[in-house]
Amino acid sequence: MKITFLFIHILMTSMLLAYDHSMKDATLPSKKAHKNGDTATLQSLVLNVTESAVNKDHITAVILLAKDKEGRSLDVTDRAIWHITPPKALKIEGHTLTALKDGNVTLQAEYEGLRSDPVTLTIYWEVDGHRLPPEPDPKINNATLLGIDVNHNGIQDDVERWIYEKYDHPIKRGILMQNARAYNKVIVDPSRAKETMKYADKSLSCEFYWIYIKKPTPLNKYDHYNHIKKLKRQQFNTVDRLNRYHKI
Repeated sequence: MKITFLFIHILMTSMLLAYDHSMKDATLPSKKAHKNGDTATLQSLVLNVTESAVNKDHITAVILLAKDKEGRSLDVTDRAIWHITPPKALKIEGHTLTALKDGNVTLQAEYEGLRSDPVTLTIYWEVDGHRLPPEPDPKINNATLLGIDVNHNGIQDDVERWIYEKYDHPIKRGILMQNARAYNKVIVDPSRAKETMKYADKSLSCEFYWIYIKKPTPLNKYDHYNHIKKLKRQQFNTVDRLNRYHKI
């Protein structure tokens, strides 16, 4: 995938440079050159990013062109000062932009005292076709029993993201997601625990299959018990949630 993005970058750069025939052997004066009577002063910056939506930990291409009053252009990407909001959402090295944190990001370039128009990017987090929900505000998320669940899959968004951040094996992720969904169902109404515990039982059956029957297995029963303990600490992280769980 990275090779594809770099190919796109090379193609985009070639097209932009070929478009302006005066680019050959061109050098632009600085913005201050007009003091010496040079009329071809630096006039504007044009910032282009190949993709406006980028998956977290993936790359795309970026280019900054400086233009003067005579219409000449020069690639000044390597000499740009980058202004990124939020600051740690992106990393730019040369013509390569790496998405580091999901969310809406504003990018602006500065060169010779001029700034480009801002570019808005959407950084999303998708793993094996599953798009993760955005990081919820902790105060809002912890104000209710079940927290925030913007994708309506029965799992708190912070817990879902925690599972994907901590575990990279799809089987481990799947079982922990199933556990988290079951826990949410049973704490909604502890008085119906006998009825709702069937969801937890299904999760246990799945775990049993992968630990004791399926060979080879990615799961170790002792490690998995520790993973479940960590999941419970993550999920039952408020007094209300913990009390509900203890009533089951």
